Amino acid sequence: MKKDSYVYKRIFFLLLFPFLLGIILCQAQIPRQLITTIPETLEDDDQPVTIIYDASLGNKVFNLYDGNMYAHTGVTTEKGLWQYMPDYASCPMIKMGDNKWRITMPQGIRKFYGVPEDESISQIAIIFRDDTGDKWGKGEIGDGNLFINVGTKITVSPAKPTIHEPVVITFNAMHSTYISSLEGYKGDVYAHTGVITKESTGDDNWKHATNWGDNSEKYKLHSIGHNKWQLIMENGLKDFYGLSSVEEALKMAFVFRAGDGSKQSENIYISVQPDLVLASSDFPTDSGNFSLIFDTSAGDEGLKDAEGPLYVHTGVTINGVDWKYATDWKTPVDKHKLTSLGNNKWKLEMPGGIRTFYDVPGGETIQRISFVLRNADGSKQCKSADGSDIFLNVYRSDLAVRFDTPKQIITVKQYEEFRYKISTSTEAQICLSNGKEEIKNESGVQLLSGSYSFTDPGTYTLTAEATNGLSTVQDVLTVNVQASTQDVTMATGLQPGINYNSTDPTTVTLVLQAPYKQNVYVIGDFNNWTYSSEYQMKRDGEMFWITLNGLTSGEEYAYQYVVDGNIYIADPYTDKVLDPWNDSYITGDVYPELKLYPAGASGIVSVFQTGQTDYQWKVSDFKRPDTQDLIVYELHLRDFTTEGTYKAALAKLPYLRDLGINAIELMPINEFEGNDSWGYNPSFYFAVDKAYGTKDDLKAFIDECHADGIAVIIDMVLNHSFGQSPLLQLYQDGKGTPLSISPWYNVKSNIENSGLQWGADFNHESFYTRDFVDRVNTYWLTEYKVDGVRYDFTKGFSNTTYYSASDEYANAYDAGRIYNLTRMKQVIDQVSPGAYVICEHLTGQEEENELGVKGLMLWRNMNPAYMVAAMGKQTDEHHGNSDFNRLYDWNVSGMPTNSLVGYMESHDEERLGYQALTYGTDVIQGEASAPTRMKQLATCTAFFLTVPGPKMIWQFGELGYDISINEGGRTGKKPIKWEFYDDANRKYLYDAYSKLLYLRKQYPELFRARGDFSNQYGFKWNVDVSSWDGGRMIHSQALDKSMVIVGNFSGLDADCHAEFTNTGIWYDYMNGGTLEVNSNIQNVHVPAHEFRLYLNFDPGYRVVHSSDVSSELSKGETLKLRSGGWNANAVQALNAALKGGQTENVVLEEADLTEVTFDGDVTSMFDGCSSLTALYMPHLNYTGNPLEGANPNCLMYVPAGVATTRSLSRTNVISGNMAISDIVIDDAHPFKITKPFTVSGNTVSYTRMFTGATKEKGWETISLPFTPTAISENSVSSNLLPVTDTQSGDFWLRKYVGSTEPGVVNFENVAVLNANTPYLIAFPGKAWGSVYPDQWEVTFTATDADFDVIKAGKVSFDNYHFQSSFELKTDAAEPKFYMLDTEQNYFTKVAGQSLKAFRSYFVDASSVSAITRSLNIGDGSGEITGIDKVGTDDNRSWTVQGGKGEMVIRVMQSTEIVIYSMTGQQIYRQTLPEGVVNLDFPQGIYIVNKKKVVVY
Repeated sequence: MKKDSYVYKRIFFLLLFPFLLGIILCQAQIPRQLITTIPETLEDDDQPVTIIYDASLGNKVFNLYDGNMYAHTGVTTEKGLWQYMPDYASCPMIKMGDNKWRITMPQGIRKFYGVPEDESISQIAIIFRDDTGDKWGKGEIGDGNLFINVGTKITVSPAKPTIHEPVVITFNAMHSTYISSLEGYKGDVYAHTGVITKESTGDDNWKHATNWGDNSEKYKLHSIGHNKWQLIMENGLKDFYGLSSVEEALKMAFVFRAGDGSKQSENIYISVQPDLVLASSDFPTDSGNFSLIFDTSAGDEGLKDAEGPLYVHTGVTINGVDWKYATDWKTPVDKHKLTSLGNNKWKLEMPGGIRTFYDVPGGETIQRISFVLRNADGSKQCKSADGSDIFLNVYRSDLAVRFDTPKQIITVKQYEEFRYKISTSTEAQICLSNGKEEIKNESGVQLLSGSYSFTDPGTYTLTAEATNGLSTVQDVLTVNVQASTQDVTMATGLQPGINYNSTDPTTVTLVLQAPYKQNVYVIGDFNNWTYSSEYQMKRDGEMFWITLNGLTSGEEYAYQYVVDGNIYIADPYTDKVLDPWNDSYITGDVYPELKLYPAGASGIVSVFQTGQTDYQWKVSDFKRPDTQDLIVYELHLRDFTTEGTYKAALAKLPYLRDLGINAIELMPINEFEGNDSWGYNPSFYFAVDKAYGTKDDLKAFIDECHADGIAVIIDMVLNHSFGQSPLLQLYQDGKGTPLSISPWYNVKSNIENSGLQWGADFNHESFYTRDFVDRVNTYWLTEYKVDGVRYDFTKGFSNTTYYSASDEYANAYDAGRIYNLTRMKQVIDQVSPGAYVICEHLTGQEEENELGVKGLMLWRNMNPAYMVAAMGKQTDEHHGNSDFNRLYDWNVSGMPTNSLVGYMESHDEERLGYQALTYGTDVIQGEASAPTRMKQLATCTAFFLTVPGPKMIWQFGELGYDISINEGGRTGKKPIKWEFYDDANRKYLYDAYSKLLYLRKQYPELFRARGDFSNQYGFKWNVDVSSWDGGRMIHSQALDKSMVIVGNFSGLDADCHAEFTNTGIWYDYMNGGTLEVNSNIQNVHVPAHEFRLYLNFDPGYRVVHSSDVSSELSKGETLKLRSGGWNANAVQALNAALKGGQTENVVLEEADLTEVTFDGDVTSMFDGCSSLTALYMPHLNYTGNPLEGANPNCLMYVPAGVATTRSLSRTNVISGNMAISDIVIDDAHPFKITKPFTVSGNTVSYTRMFTGATKEKGWETISLPFTPTAISENSVSSNLLPVTDTQSGDFWLRKYVGSTEPGVVNFENVAVLNANTPYLIAFPGKAWGSVYPDQWEVTFTATDADFDVIKAGKVSFDNYHFQSSFELKTDAAEPKFYMLDTEQNYFTKVAGQSLKAFRSYFVDASSVSAITRSLNIGDGSGEITGIDKVGTDDNRSWTVQGGKGEMVIRVMQSTEIVIYSMTGQQIYRQTLPEGVVNLDFPQGIYIVNKKKVVVY
């Protein structure tokens, strides 16, 4: 009774347990289990085991629990339930996240519980508790106790046997459910067995069955203890059962019985895996008829149940190179078409043999054939079960040998037995050896099989050699033998991935995080890709680590991890991988000196390199644009330039800078599968995809973007990853599906809709995933200095279940998603404060609002509405209506305006240009309608870019790109149309984008405005469907600035409704000109498909692009030229427009060309612009001089660091704030210091025409920003000197010395003209002698100067201040300045009077009454002290006067006359008697007895 009771209980549990574990599974899309074990099936009681408890299931007592938890556990043996229970305190549970906890038994079940060897363990019993025992985690049924089977009834090796492989079948009687089972039986056990074939009528119709009483040795099982027995089919089941070549085995059938039949098992069936390829010959050769049958239900089952037609993509291997003489994937041909045989069988005929079929020349040896099965369009494929291509060896015709199993390479543990099978094409002597000794040798056979094991770890080569007396051939098998893993604590500070030693470039430490795995080896260039014990990684908990020494600094090393002997992976954290399938297509100009894929490796390998040279960043203080000002350009590198590289994109940055964007969002750039992709199939998250260039290329791109004021955002896919991801490969089944024990992935997506499922779904509730995500984000933000991350499909960032029937697109509020995303942002904010976090979320309003309030930004898809408008339609049956309101959501949901990244197009949406071209109204669609279509697109843009909040532009939307998203397949390569930029209609659209973005940049407050205008801030727009015919309007106000946009989307000209903040003059920003506004509500006439943008303030400049040159330009005082397209024709058109039909333009004062890309000669661009005083240029590497024929005083400003690369005749060039040419100023033309600059090392000269003074008038003012080192006049060969009380001179220079009374200002002579100081100045005219000219052309010269208007000094006294001025000064209607009247020789206040640059003027001091209108000089006579009044050293006993070629000396009393040249050379000395002497001298200035005399 006791025995029967135990059996009953155990049977009851076996029936109940699947139900226990399946609780709630029918309710969840992500399969969850209350208990998960690692390994999934506990085959042996001596293997390491991990048990995972999901506290969200069962009785849920520990759901969301955060305290200590323990396992209360025991085992089931022959003695009963709950045996050998350890103390609970020794069984702590480890928290894993996602409500999961684990306990590990590293030495196996038997040792963990201390079960004696003579007892068999059938179950683990387990429940969970807290410290006090108040909480108990259990199941929901019965008493809630949980039981886990140890061992299974049947274990098969290999797990999916084919008919050819050796098979080992293990029967565990502890799990047999038959009443008279073999449990505890000590006698011989035999197999009663047969096969279920294709011809069987059912499972009871066994073929090749044994007789029930057949106790022959072939069917005898041997005992391995603990109620287990094994049956070995050494040569495979085909040989074991004697199957014919045409029979197809489906199952093996067994009843295991005692020798006398007294005890037995139930019927047991084991499935047989069909062969993927069945060749017409076991050893194919390259000649003779040949055929193959493919079973598409085998392999990866990619074409299972496919209807056809099916084809093979096929080639051959020559000299180790696969896929030679391969077929064209794009064009399947009848030769490669498969013939259906039904039941997933497909046949390929090669009637002339393999060599003929592939047309391989006779001199080449074919080593193997390669296949991929495919449907007609290539959308579905069938490969081997592991996803690799299908290969079939081709053999010699005389004798061939091969290892049927294992093949090529295997990994086993020390002492682990493995079975081998060797076959030959004809009878031969077969010998198996290990290089040291012979293992087995038989003659006259075609088959050799057996088992073998190794005692020592290492890498071994087994050789199978066949000899038939004429030939000897060999095949080899590599066996890697693993030792037990050493548990050693690793150094602190190490983290998963590559850990470089900052002080020793000859060493590196590698760390792999691999929970539940038992051993890991590293193989690579450093050990010739072979196993050896010194490269077995040590274990520290779930971390495996190894330090490699003796490396060469700067050398790249490729490597892989080998996990548990059969999982070969690259490092998940590597920053570079080598790909055997795709690297060969990457050219040297894209990735110079790319490391070759290493011989001896297979699959993707990782790379490390010690002693790398760090990239030297140019920009270290980049300031990111405010989120509300963000204009993002979504860019796909592959389709942006013909090269598709970072370098090529960098060369296009001027184009993007001219456009006016301030952020670039790069579609995924981390390693994805293949070279040609959108990048949403990621595999490695720390490696830059090499198809785009090197990691330093990417850094240089980001660096240059930052230098141009452009932020860089990367698109990151953390919802899922694809099959090449090492994190996935560590824990996946044979079909690439994540195992339930995966630390990082869910088994299935939480969203049932298959249209929202891609790759393997990340488990964002797992601590492992969260740590990984944080590592990824931190890496890109710090290593590459990216400014933000856009996350793809963030709807998937939780484990909340979404059923297609109730919520197909997973829009419902999800607290789990909110938590995971806000947690990520908090970490990002700590790593890089202010970094952008953008989500492709597209969920319900409540959830998006909460995320927006927490600082995340969300995509807002406006494609349908703008698409309808672009087509010129109010509504459309396929895309809805043209209501734009959702773009600005503040009035609707209260979301922060800067949280919605609105877009008209994205990589995922159809292009507006294509829809308009193809489906627009009659005047919009078709190539001939391009001008109208571009205007319609520009009007859409005006009602997009001017709306508050961040915006995104999809690449080339600014050029009206009109090739469908589906061209070449949705994600396929698209035509690159840079020639669109040269098309006048498309350039018009580009320039519209650019102008709008420039306005947004200059006046950001207008585009941040929100509210109802009550506080002088507001935004209002009429953009619903009803506004179509009457015109759409935007009205924005920020304090005293307002903007109104009126758009006519219809096909007829219209008077459109507009609302204005104020009446008066409004300025047409886009087209120039003004609008008189007489009422706050006023209609504006707008042509069909166009818009108008008005400002209530004068922006002070006119933005001009090459597409909109017009006669209006002649009316502007300041021009801002932008973008490209400025070829010779555009330059000529601009010059003609500036002159407006006249010979010169006297209005234009300033032109900014810093944002211009020159495409041609710019000679005489500003010819005739006589008032132009400042020209800003981006560089000097253009052709021609744009200032030729313009104001010669114009200052040309270029950025700092720009050097003169060529001669620019008579051009004043300032680089940054330093003159890099001589500065030549002519007082006859306008001059203005737009921004300060310094002259040092070059010459500055100022030339001015002075009218010769009379004795009553002729004073002028002067003030210079430099102290002249020379003052010269064309007709005088020496420096001119001022007259002073002690110095003879050539002109008068007086400084202000004060005001003795109101209305009077006093001056005194000075000998030096100092910088930044105001003076009176006069030059003698003929009133002072006929030798003096009527006009003096005087040049003031220096080598150092500071041109800065704020440095213009003043001389202050009680009544009046004398002020310098370096720029044009014009008085107001209520005059404030006393300006010198040179005719009257006094200073006057006159409304509107002007003063040229480098003059001086008076202003009242605060103590002086403002009613004073004029100031007298000195005593009020204004008399100029003449040269003849200057005292001499002989008390007027002689006089001298210079003349033409002579000087006349009149002597009244005998006097010695001494004459010197200006160089100090004495040229005359004589005592002259009374009288007149005429002395001939060349033209020049001479010193006569200390007096300066001019001879002309």
